[in-house]
Amino acid sequence: AARRTATASVRTGRASTGGHAVRRYGTRFARAHNLNGTSGSSQPIARTSTQSAGVGIRNVWISWSDGGAISHSVTPAASTTYTANFTTQYLLTTNVSPAGGGSITASLSSASGYYDSGTPVQLSATPAANCTFVSWAGGLSGNTNPQILAMSAPQTVTANFQCTASPLTSFVTGFALNSPPQRND
Repeated sequence: AARRTATASVRTGRASTGGHAVRRYGTRFARAHNLNGTSGSSQPIARTSTQSAGVGIRNVWISWSDGGAISHSVTPAASTTYTANFTTQYLLTTNVSPAGGGSITASLSSASGYYDSGTPVQLSATPAANCTFVSWAGGLSGNTNPQILAMSAPQTVTANFQCTASPLTSFVTGFALNSPPQRND
């Protein structure tokens, strides 16, 4: 996985955050800036756990170089650099065509749909009743099933199915003309 860093130097001088926000005394710094601190005095540093880095891209905090929590105070005796380590994640979006024609299963489950950079994700297309898998489109191509997709950027993948009958879709309906009493039997 791609590991990146943001640096905050707790001293008088410039600190580069590499474009990733670091907080000090509640102020968000995203560019080089001066951090004025007295040697031996307590200085708060913090970072948000997840930061957007563009459409379908986010940076997730892993650790500080001193082993401190995401938000903590440091007491440097001299000019000191504290580095926030994080990983880049990319969004995987899946679709099926036609709707209800089947499903796509990822070998690695992700509740958010985001995966660490470089993660290989195996995608399997499973047809619904009366349907057959035909091909992949988007981030994958061809008709080999399953296939592995390396998450090196945000990806959208579509599994195309051919159906001999209209795919079934789940729905609930109810209709009554004369408002009959509800039954519970």
